[in-house]
Amino acid sequence: MQNIPAAVCNLDETNLSRELVKNISEADQFVLIRNVSSEIEAAEILERGEVAAVFVIPEDFSKNFYSQKAVTVAFLADGANIIPVNYLSTPANLIIGNFAAKYNIQAALANSTPTLSPVPVTMSLRLIGNSVQGYLEFYICGIILMAAHVVITLAFGFSIFDDKENPALIGEFGFTKVLIAKEIFYLAISLFSVVLGIIFLAVCFEMPFRGAIWRSEEH
Repeated sequence: MQNIPAAVCNLDETNLSRELVKNISEADQFVLIRNVSSEIEAAEILERGEVAAVFVIPEDFSKNFYSQKAVTVAFLADGANIIPVNYLSTPANLIIGNFAAKYNIQAALANSTPTLSPVPVTMSLRLIGNSVQGYLEFYICGIILMAAHVVITLAFGFSIFDDKENPALIGEFGFTKVLIAKEIFYLAISLFSVVLGIIFLAVCFEMPFRGAIWRSEEH
């Protein structure tokens, strides 16, 4: 993936953090189209679909780096559609890793101790609209919904089979009318189970109702 629209939230505003921003902007995978001043603003532009990802550089980035302390760059992405996030995070990790390898030498020289161990610079993935940051919960809910629909379909089939084998159960209504009535009834149950599943995902796992795919059609 190349030319992914991204933004940067540089809370450190030092020469070192600006060098990281430069490295990100020079990478083929990302195109920096915005600078934001806070993580709140970063989350907002992600939710509006203006960018696909936001790099957040913490305010103590340079201080900790030159003090030989581990530093973490946050990588915010839209969790409404988690599959593309894997493709986004891979090049982002590579950029952070290359930056760490390059500037660890400078950090050692700045401290006049070239034998210092490299400073670990890591990336923390944060998904907006997917607090669990994974597939498992959505997969389990999907399996439950699928199982519910299988049970509903089997119940409908057995009910129709009994009606056909025992005309007395139908009475004066006729098989066709009973079939239509039962189709409507079981369809209503099926739709109710889907709505219930969506509400469950939205409440328990903070799944947004409007995901990245819908937004991409609007822009």
